Amino acid sequence: METNKHWIILITIIVVLDVAAIGISSVTGNIASSENVPFTVSEVYEKSLIGDYVYVKGTVSKVLSDHTSEKGFKYQQFMLSDVEQKIKIFCSVKYGRTDVSEGDEILFNGEYKKFYNTYEIYGFCSEIIKF
Repeated sequence: METNKHWIILITIIVVLDVAAIGISSVTGNIASSENVPFTVSEVYEKSLIGDYVYVKGTVSKVLSDHTSEKGFKYQQFMLSDVEQKIKIFCSVKYGRTDVSEGDEILFNGEYKKFYNTYEIYGFCSEIIKF
């Protein structure tokens, strides 16, 4: 009889932990902002988790040289800033390049990542909207 009590308690604990884990995972959504209400660069840092997909609006503060991966994939990269912060935009040219210059205001969506101690937003250059 005592063994049955232990099993019931153990199963109850497991169920409670599973329910808690499901609740916590549903609070952290996959999309942290929207096209209609994009984040500033500062808000990306304040409100997003690594792995979130974000829309971010900002000013191109520096255009960096193109990057080619070891597998031959090509990327454009530049720095996007608001008044307070900046973040690296790393975008694939798979579906087309973008023509951005310093001072351009853009809207970009992609995945918020940390790559070798550098925070960046990764996506496709073809989805950049200039204002």
